[in-house]
Amino acid sequence: MRAPAAPLPRGIWLLVALLGSGALLLRTWALGSVPGINGDEAWYGLRIIEWGQGNAGWLTPTGNPLNPFYLAPTALAQGLFAPALWSLRVAAVLSGVLTVVVAFVVGRRLWSAPVALVIAAVVAFLPQSIAYSRFGWDASQSVLFVWLLLAAAQGGQLVLSVAALIIALWVHPTNVFAAPAALALLGHRLHGQGRLSRRRVLVTVALGLVAVVVVFVRFRHLLPWQTMVDNSTSLARWGESGRLWVQLLSGTTIYRYISGAGHGADSFVLDLAWGAVLLC
Repeated sequence: MRAPAAPLPRGIWLLVALLGSGALLLRTWALGSVPGINGDEAWYGLRIIEWGQGNAGWLTPTGNPLNPFYLAPTALAQGLFAPALWSLRVAAVLSGVLTVVVAFVVGRRLWSAPVALVIAAVVAFLPQSIAYSRFGWDASQSVLFVWLLLAAAQGGQLVLSVAALIIALWVHPTNVFAAPAALALLGHRLHGQGRLSRRRVLVTVALGLVAVVVVFVRFRHLLPWQTMVDNSTSLARWGESGRLWVQLLSGTTIYRYISGAGHGADSFVLDLAWGAVLLC
């Protein structure tokens, strides 16, 4: 049986309070004006107004079903207060804060409280985490629901993991890329519990494949097939693709999308440095 962990020193909790306050401030300061309004942010707010006028609709312009987990708090904020830019971002802020909490819970279950605090601090202050917490679109909830998926997988809960995957796909179809990590974590957990029967493996793999196929079939018309073939046969484009992944994970992509220039945007040296940090 695992021995109970020693309580953390009071100074550590003081540091946690200071870091938590700083992370919250970075997510809420001047929420109604920084960054400026983006057309995508206004979409949910306008749809809520249209519903009030009797013009209901349940699909986004790209054909995705509306994300109820983003819609509900946004509608509540607009119902309680006058429509404003900050009310379009309330759901993003709440999701960003909850992501830090879930990251701590998962980290503590996997390792220990000190390690979990480090993980939570990293999640709290990652540039892309801060940016998505201040940007009012439903994809801002992707990180939260991916962490919830990993939490279910870490707990060895097969049914709950499948439900969490379905919900994550509902939030945004690109969350399908988190499925392999969740599947590996779930398999490891079930194996450690002696519950990894052949039937469970087949069911889990089958459900994962079904999720991938559903997303692929639903969005196959959006895939640039010829570009994908060209990129796969060009070393230069492989290198450029790697750089784009580094910019995505470092936060440059989202900052460029919001403001037109990310931190270190178009700087090969900084991208190389970020890539080294991510690999470490």
